Amino acid sequence: MIRPLEIVEQVFWGQPEDELNLPLLAFPQGQQLTLRDAFENVLFIGSQGSGKTTSARTYYRALLKEQFGGLVLCVKESQLREFLTLCQECDRAGDVIVFGQKEKHVFNPLQGVSIAEATSLLVEIAEVLGERGRSGVSENETFWRQQCEIALRNLLVLCQLVYGRLEIRGIATLFAGRASTANQLADPAWRQSSVLAGALEQAQKQPDNDGDMGLAIDYFVREFPGLGDRLQGSVAATVSGILEHLRRQPLAGLFGGQSTFTMRDLFYGGKICVLGMPTQGSGESGTSPVEGKIANGVLQFCFCRAATRAQRETNVFLISDECQETVSRELLRQLSVLREYRVATVLLTQNLAVIDARVGREAREALLSNLKTKVLLQQNHAETREWAAQQIGKVKREQPHESTQWGRGTAKHSEHRPIVEEYRVAAAAFAKLKTGGPQNHFIVESVMLKGGAVWRARWHQTKPGSGGTVRVA
Repeated sequence: MIRPLEIVEQVFWGQPEDELNLPLLAFPQGQQLTLRDAFENVLFIGSQGSGKTTSARTYYRALLKEQFGGLVLCVKESQLREFLTLCQECDRAGDVIVFGQKEKHVFNPLQGVSIAEATSLLVEIAEVLGERGRSGVSENETFWRQQCEIALRNLLVLCQLVYGRLEIRGIATLFAGRASTANQLADPAWRQSSVLAGALEQAQKQPDNDGDMGLAIDYFVREFPGLGDRLQGSVAATVSGILEHLRRQPLAGLFGGQSTFTMRDLFYGGKICVLGMPTQGSGESGTSPVEGKIANGVLQFCFCRAATRAQRETNVFLISDECQETVSRELLRQLSVLREYRVATVLLTQNLAVIDARVGREAREALLSNLKTKVLLQQNHAETREWAAQQIGKVKREQPHESTQWGRGTAKHSEHRPIVEEYRVAAAAFAKLKTGGPQNHFIVESVMLKGGAVWRARWHQTKPGSGGTVRVA
């Protein structure tokens, strides 16, 4: 833990050279997981009931002990409850911000951001809703994203002009008044009744120093009405879908108005935002899975963007259990650089198949390659067992072989020592790891892979360090 005196020393003398070697977890065989390892990201992967949550809990304790702030994405209600309990045990309950329908917190993602960033956020939500952009980057996908960006950016330009700020209701009102054809544009009734028509007239009277007003006018007067029926319908459905969700409760109340906290509170104030809107089932939160996905996507996007704005001396984490449900294009894009901004990313998942089903094989390979430390737990999925063995690699060993040849009543013995390659940990071994519970004295077994180092590790469900298990350093 960084003490106040150490902070004063860092102001005058700079960061100590070995600060990144600060141990977080200690293993009985002498290995350590350090602050540097945390920033190079950690993956816990194991089948249902394998002990992912048990083993990760010990790691969370270490991060909480070191006063990390951060963001916790929750897929299930149980994850929310478990993390809140852990924060209480670690005396960090006062730092927790639970963000959800039953809470009083508001986070306005459009507050104080540029039009470009607001546009990227809304496109990210479109991809969450349509599951677009998560399995590849085809030409059609790129074209669709560009068309959505163009429509949303021009809407935001006009919204800023008319309302003096960026707000979802204003954007929705403007888009509802769009003209779909040249005949509609020429209709006097449309000009009198449409808020967008009034915004275009207002824009024509404004100085256009950066050219944005002219582009917005041109888009809604010429480009959008001139789009083919199919493309226009697709763009209109996408934009309307985003705005429809965001302007209705509970999302309107959660993401509209004055923010009660900002990402700065997480990065500089040590606060921990735990998302109380799961993506699986309505549960106790009372929200739908779609609303949960949007909330996860919004906070994850804003966290990643805020993380890379400036170098800091404070530490934060991004935790995502069942990460295949929440991983976004923004995280895939930023994960390789987040380590440079003192972000410890912790992802948990079941197997390769569930990730591939969500983001595709290529994106999965890119994602997992940016997670240096891998905690490999009991695994029922054959392909994932093979992958784990391949990640650890092979070694060359002598394989003694004796043979006997008989001739004229005598035996001639010989010994051969051919060199063979075999996996350091056989794939079948991952099916036999213990998964905890009373029968195993609440101990979970795993194989650790950190860079080129491989070792066995045991994790205690409630008492880290007990019985030769991993302990908080």
